[in-house]
Amino acid sequence: MFLVLPISHDRQVVRRIPYVTISIIALSILIFFYSLIRTGSDEEYLEEAKTDLNAYYAAHSKIVTYPDIFGKYVSTKDWAIANPESSLHSEEERSFYELILKYLRVQDSTMNYRYGFIPYRWNLSLLTYQFLHTKWYILLLNMWFLWLAGTALEDLWGRLAFAAFYLLCGIYAALCHTIFMGHSSEYLIGPAGIAGLMGAFLLKFYRTRINFFWLFFFTFYPRFGTFQAPASIMLVLWLLGQIAYALADMHGFLHAAFWATTGSFILGFCTVYLLKVTHFEDKYLISRIEQHTTYKQDQSIIDALRNVEVRNFNAAEQNLLTVLSKEPRNLDANLVMFQIAQKRFDYETATKYLGIVLDSYLQKNEYDLAIELYRENESQYPNLNLSLSCVMKLANYFKEHSDTESALNLLRKTFNQHPNDIIGFKALNYYADLCTSMNNLDESNRAYSKLLEKQLPDELRSHVMNKLNSDRKPD
Repeated sequence: MFLVLPISHDRQVVRRIPYVTISIIALSILIFFYSLIRTGSDEEYLEEAKTDLNAYYAAHSKIVTYPDIFGKYVSTKDWAIANPESSLHSEEERSFYELILKYLRVQDSTMNYRYGFIPYRWNLSLLTYQFLHTKWYILLLNMWFLWLAGTALEDLWGRLAFAAFYLLCGIYAALCHTIFMGHSSEYLIGPAGIAGLMGAFLLKFYRTRINFFWLFFFTFYPRFGTFQAPASIMLVLWLLGQIAYALADMHGFLHAAFWATTGSFILGFCTVYLLKVTHFEDKYLISRIEQHTTYKQDQSIIDALRNVEVRNFNAAEQNLLTVLSKEPRNLDANLVMFQIAQKRFDYETATKYLGIVLDSYLQKNEYDLAIELYRENESQYPNLNLSLSCVMKLANYFKEHSDTESALNLLRKTFNQHPNDIIGFKALNYYADLCTSMNNLDESNRAYSKLLEKQLPDELRSHVMNKLNSDRKPD
């Protein structure tokens, strides 16, 4: 067995919360759990109706004809039209006819047949089928693919345009399924619109690097790992695989909607192409979104984001340096500079801008953003050089949220970085105070003693000596 799954990509930094993507995921999960309950009762009622029909047939097989309604979908209305009651001659036939209609009515009312899409049945199921799943692992895979592709596109186009595009791709997928698999009476369920998002992602972010997890399981010793590849290669390979499966399974023996996903993917790709050549995207989608983001105040940052999108990092840096020459602490510009340095694997530059961004977040009291950014990058940038104010605010936050160990690690690291500066002295002093509050008196004594070896300001030296001279022995 060989398995390859995408785990992340470098377009996952968004400007706004992707409410539509999150809502689709949440709704699909809720419907799935409801379907677990509903499907059980549906199968019970369907089996009961089928048992009654079979029992009656067994008792009257010489009089009635067994119906060809199993293993395929036949609507109650179509059956009644094709087999009018007026053609029946005996009471037994009429009774059997009613049992057939009962079975078909129960089948029509089951969740998957009622809300799933069936070729040539044009109703609300064109929308509802996109939120249905039968297997939990298929649900998880689909929602993960939706998250990877949907967040980037929703951030780019805005919520309403993204939602309309997603549903349109799903509707078109159903039409493609009808064209190629119109002979099938099986219901179609699943978010085929995700393939349309993948097609749009291919053209819009073809240079994006996608991180993959691979698993090879041939013996009792599985091998696994990760690799990185551009979207332009992996998404094209995925599309070719779908086309190959669709051509090989023209009769639908695999019970998978390959033509639906293929059509949806192509529609997504072609739609983005039309948006691009007509400049509709720039005029009515991207520009409108940028008016509602933090980047609206400076055209240079907007230009930088567009350059980052096409991986023209040199031009993006020039745009941002124009902003930073006027506003050295501009949060947006510094954040994008940090992201560019990350993409270029420029460790030293990324470390520099990460410190500035953290400090800016804390000055604006955006502690959640600062803590999340710090935790994400702490191990990757161990030489992060923070200001005294930033160190103390982070340490206080960790202490107040019962994460004293993180506070101690930060303070210890800061002293090691600045063993002969005031920032290091104050960090070690706070470290000793925290150890005292935790009744780790031996460690606090060592920290205070180390401080006294330094050239401390008089006020700080007095504080440290008072701590050491006080009675701090445990009870």
